[in-house]
Amino acid sequence: DIVFTSAEYLKSKLYKRYGDKKIVVVNNAVTSNILKPSSSINYQLSSLFDKNFFNISYIGTISEWFDFDLIEEVIREYNNVVFHLFGPSVVPIPTNNHICHHGSIPHSDVFSAMFYSDALIMPFIVTELIKSVNPVKLYEYIAAGKPCLAPEYGESVPFKDFVYLYKNRQNCLEHIAVLLHEQRVKSEGERIKFLEDNTWACRARIIAEEIDNNYK
Repeated sequence: DIVFTSAEYLKSKLYKRYGDKKIVVVNNAVTSNILKPSSSINYQLSSLFDKNFFNISYIGTISEWFDFDLIEEVIREYNNVVFHLFGPSVVPIPTNNHICHHGSIPHSDVFSAMFYSDALIMPFIVTELIKSVNPVKLYEYIAAGKPCLAPEYGESVPFKDFVYLYKNRQNCLEHIAVLLHEQRVKSEGERIKFLEDNTWACRARIIAEEIDNNYK
């Protein structure tokens, strides 16, 4: 009777494949406890980050849509940048002293990894799959209070006030040039308000209202 989908692009795909259905977009979200700053930092993780470099971290699965060409171009342009990759990889990772793959870490250490980073990145190639993904990762990055970088596409545009969105590799290099001199982020109040409006509790209310309005 009703289909909920997490992204507008995915909704359009479903319309093309299955015709005129009741499809409602309910974006991904975060749990409300992300609004509470972590009180426990794993100080052992600090040894992974050399403060003589600008440390940019990615946290999540590494697969074929990971833009290693972008990462390597950034490294060629800025020899003081190091990328830290946290998470499982199903593709080969280029051998480079400025790319550090740390493998998977406990979820309880994710905030610590972000805490010690200078910036966070979601370096995805915008494939058909990625176009259909509402990036829950960006909500988590914003909660960490660090500058964030991500490709600009339909599902990332709503984050534009909190994330450095890049249209192409040159644009990404320009953003990093800015961050190397000034790490600008939105105020804590603005970030918390954004996250409060994007919790799973808010999404549940949207789902409940759709059901109440259409299927009483």
